Amino acid sequence: MSKVRATVNSSGGDIALIRFLVLVGGYAAISRFVFDAFWDRSILVGIAVAAVVHLALSFAARRSAS
Repeated sequence: MSKVRATVNSSGGDIALIRFLVLVGGYAAISRFVFDAFWDRSILVGIAVAAVVHLALSFAARRSAS
C-alpha cells in the first residue's frame, strides 16, 4: 500500500475513499448481474456491504500498524 501511496502521492484517506468506491461498485454489480436485483437495491446493498468490508479492513490495518 505504501508503494501505491508514494506513486500517486496520496494520503491514506484518498486511498481509503478509492477502495470504498471500488467496493461499492463491485458489490452493486454482483448484486445486479448475479442476483438480478434492481439498480436501486443493488447500490444500497453495495454501500452496505462495502461499508462493513471497509471498516473491517481499516480496523485490521490499524491493528497491524500498532
